[in-house]
Amino acid sequence: MATPVYNAERWIYPFLKLTPGLDRQVLVLGENPTAWVQKEYGLSSELDRTERIVRKHFPEVEIIKQRSNVRDANFWNQGHEYLASDCDFIFRFDSDEMMMPYHWNLLLDRVKSNDEKSISIDFGKNGVLFHHPNDLVHGVMHPEDSFIETRGLRSELRYDGFGAFDLSTSFLFSPPRYMIYHYQGWKGGEKSKELRNDWFPTPTLIDGLFREGWEKIRRL
Repeated sequence: MATPVYNAERWIYPFLKLTPGLDRQVLVLGENPTAWVQKEYGLSSELDRTERIVRKHFPEVEIIKQRSNVRDANFWNQGHEYLASDCDFIFRFDSDEMMMPYHWNLLLDRVKSNDEKSISIDFGKNGVLFHHPNDLVHGVMHPEDSFIETRGLRSELRYDGFGAFDLSTSFLFSPPRYMIYHYQGWKGGEKSKELRNDWFPTPTLIDGLFREGWEKIRRL
């Protein structure tokens, strides 16, 4: 799996804990954010402790660096190409996207047992956004009824445009349960909060991993 990262100390620990069973895992660490990333996510322009956390607690995870955090095909393909020589299928999940083990194992089984070209997820139907990154208790459904993005490609393929791939040939992984928990985009969460009033509690497992991660950060 290749994961784009910038200032992810809030969620990188639970994210890596919830993505076991991979042959290789690499973080593409952006050294600078784009202006819209800072505005949308409320992030500082100064790098946080993401790299220190990963190197101390997840030494098996590889880190490559990129000067910018521009979200385009070149950015997504950098991590993909880094793993393409010895991986058959490469996932691309953001570090704030977390699945419970049941759904994660379903996804891994699907890739292992089928010859899929790519896998996409409908975040509108399956995503829960937390309305502020400091609120790890309440979430609301994604504000859009359907928002499909590619989250994995076979090694010989590449992303085109804004992390996209031909969705007409992509397997849509969409179990009938809310499965993706987002902790980063507070503006999206506020929009969800305005449009909906259906709140979801944080799964106990994820909440516990967040607290465990913060304790690890405190001890750095």
